[in-house]
Amino acid sequence: MRLPALESLDRVLLLPEAERERLLSRMGKRRIGKIAAGKLGIAQALALQLEDEDQQLDAWRRKRDSVLQRPGLNPPEAPAAKTSATKTTGKRKRSESSGPRRVTLKSITPPGWQPGLDIADTPVPEDELTAVTAEAVSRA
Repeated sequence: MRLPALESLDRVLLLPEAERERLLSRMGKRRIGKIAAGKLGIAQALALQLEDEDQQLDAWRRKRDSVLQRPGLNPPEAPAAKTSATKTTGKRKRSESSGPRRVTLKSITPPGWQPGLDIADTPVPEDELTAVTAEAVSRA
């Protein structure tokens, strides 16, 4: 059984209770079973979960970057004009008929990804946070 890094344990201790609950809800059966059996503490399990999610996010980013770097994914700047000198056989190649491949968000997002989970990494200035909170309360 591997132990979490000290940085991960520090990050877990700084998380608000709601974020800890979300981490626990995304945890697998094995890790929850180890917590129930007393083999693993909750803070350790949360730190391991954070490390696993960070690794998955890094792998996803590498995959996304490699997909976006493939040739033919970006639309051409100026389409080539067809001339009467080119012979057409009636059969078109796939790349000519369909144009450049397009990448959609769905094709590069991992299956467990949920929008807004990476927002916790972005610091929010205190005055912005109070302004947004006050605006939300006034709407309600």
